Amino acid sequence: MKTKPHFICVGAPKAGTTALHDVLCKHSQLYLPQSKEIHFFDNHENFDKGKDWYFDFYKNANQEMMQGEITPAYMCYDYTPKRIFDTLGKNVRLVFVLRQPVNRAWSEYQHNSRRTYVDYPDFKSAIDADLNSLGKEAYSKRLYSYITRGHYAKQILKFLEFFDKSQMLFLCFETDLVQNPKATYDKIQDFLGLDREDLNFTHRTNEAFVPKNMALQKLVFGPSGIKKIMRNLVPGVKVRRKVRELIMKFNSSTNATKEKIDSIFAQELFKKHYQEDTSDLEDLTGLNLEHWRKDETCG
Repeated sequence: MKTKPHFICVGAPKAGTTALHDVLCKHSQLYLPQSKEIHFFDNHENFDKGKDWYFDFYKNANQEMMQGEITPAYMCYDYTPKRIFDTLGKNVRLVFVLRQPVNRAWSEYQHNSRRTYVDYPDFKSAIDADLNSLGKEAYSKRLYSYITRGHYAKQILKFLEFFDKSQMLFLCFETDLVQNPKATYDKIQDFLGLDREDLNFTHRTNEAFVPKNMALQKLVFGPSGIKKIMRNLVPGVKVRRKVRELIMKFNSSTNATKEKIDSIFAQELFKKHYQEDTSDLEDLTGLNLEHWRKDETCG
């Protein structure tokens, strides 16, 4: 009998899920694949490979261990809840980590810019392009969605069509993971049915950086022939990923001055796009998100 996940952290993107993965990996009763994001349920090509391809990520797991996956993009697609339900059943547990939506969008824009996935002169231009692209054939949720990925209430309602709320854990990035990590990791362990262990959550992972050399950054991450060359010369996805990580570490500076979002523009975005969704989200989750409305820094 093949092993399979008992829980999935389905999102949100840029809400501390990399740190969550690194901390939970240390739990003695928990198995997570080495690759944080499997992208089985959101990626059509991967999904078409079938359940056996997906369950193979857990072939080394002890069947007595709790098994899980963390792929934050799953929240963003309307079709992923049904795919998860059809593959894993109604009893799979779901973890949601929710971040102030303008801060989340800003963080994703910085991430995409650093890796040269997109090229806009500033955040406002990226938001305008995002909104202008909605509904068009060339629209890509993987590269855009700065605004729509923050509509958490709408996304959670899609999951509630297939799963009971008792199977869901809702966490707030700012007040839970950042301000109260010890209590939050205890809550996660309780939710997953694990014995509480003292997990080391003080190590910073996935820290924002500024590229030292943008030409090298574009060579590694941009739409150049280097990717094809690496596929031919470097065998295996994991090895190529490791090579990219080493290059990125060599080319990164965490001491450089980081750009800040304009607080007035941030407040305008929140009031225009997230006021209603945040109220609905509070009703759905029971979270108090008043600090999202008062956030003036959005950095």
